[in-house]
Amino acid sequence: MNRLASYIFLQCAGPTVFFTLIFAGILWLSTSLQMLDLVINRGQSAATFVELNVLAFPALLADVLPISLFCSVLYSLHHMNTDSEIVVMWASGHSQWSIARPVLILAALIAVINLFLNLYLMPTGYRAMKDRIYEIRSDLVTQLVKEGTFTNPSKGLTVYIRKVTSGGRLEGLLIHDHREADRPTTYMAETGYLLSINSAPQLIMEKGDVQTVDNAGRPPILTSFDRYTLDLTPFMKEKNVPRREFRERYLGELFNPDLSGNWDRKNINRLRAEGHNRLAAPLYNFAVAMIAIVSIIGGSFGRRGMAWRITGAMAAVFVVRTIGFAGQSASTSSVALTFLQYLMPIGAVVICSIFLSEVKLFSRKSTNRRPDFLASE
Repeated sequence: MNRLASYIFLQCAGPTVFFTLIFAGILWLSTSLQMLDLVINRGQSAATFVELNVLAFPALLADVLPISLFCSVLYSLHHMNTDSEIVVMWASGHSQWSIARPVLILAALIAVINLFLNLYLMPTGYRAMKDRIYEIRSDLVTQLVKEGTFTNPSKGLTVYIRKVTSGGRLEGLLIHDHREADRPTTYMAETGYLLSINSAPQLIMEKGDVQTVDNAGRPPILTSFDRYTLDLTPFMKEKNVPRREFRERYLGELFNPDLSGNWDRKNINRLRAEGHNRLAAPLYNFAVAMIAIVSIIGGSFGRRGMAWRITGAMAAVFVVRTIGFAGQSASTSSVALTFLQYLMPIGAVVICSIFLSEVKLFSRKSTNRRPDFLASE
């Protein structure tokens, strides 16, 4: 790129980073609240909260990149137009395409990043996040150790712990095992602690009693102990491999799903529509960049009156993206309509290119699309 192209590229690249951080931050706040609720209710640490947010970030980034690019190009070109920099470029013999070319190079760079996010980082992050959430929700120990609260970490088990010391020691334990309704058992102990023996959680209780009630009419059986080990393995839920949702699958898994599974067979069109959407979404970076370019330098010159152009550009982007979503929805019902996902962004680029070229071609005063007061010189 020459110096002019490098200048325009940098003028647009800086705001792109800024808008991306702003929009991603807004989306991150909305998603992090849900994760915060999960982390607090399940007794997880701040590190787990950060981990879940890092895993979700690639998906947020993929969603905001096109709109961030649109805002940055619109802002940068409008700023250069207001400062008469574009007028100087036209006066020095540069055409609209000379201004548009570095912007399209930036759009291509963003599109490559978007494609990498869609094809690799997003599904990798989503499946790791889902596995981590499933692990948290299935973790019996974290559900069990809640101070001063009656909890039901598993069906048939009620736990109360009066106090948890800083060293992890439990004080004032009450464990009620009512899996067998006609023979419930209650454990009471002064102290205790949790151990993992061969990956099996064990609750070691000290100085307490075991009371077993037989509903057959016999009196309760009360047994005192100095040390008692309760195996918590029977209370653990069986871990099943969670089904991979649409955004958790790689491109090969979307286009070639496992048809031996009932869910995959029923949703094969939706899976393939998601795969085409992953490929088509980066094209919107070119579409929104071209719409922003045409809105600023594609019409008659003027330092004022840009409000209507900017509003029209935002409306055009909204319409283009909405029709794109409609195309994706249509392709889930009919594979023959898959082309609609690619038609909208490519069509927007073609229409903007024709318009930009026609303005240059049919300008009465100059082929460089200079304003009238420069063309008369």
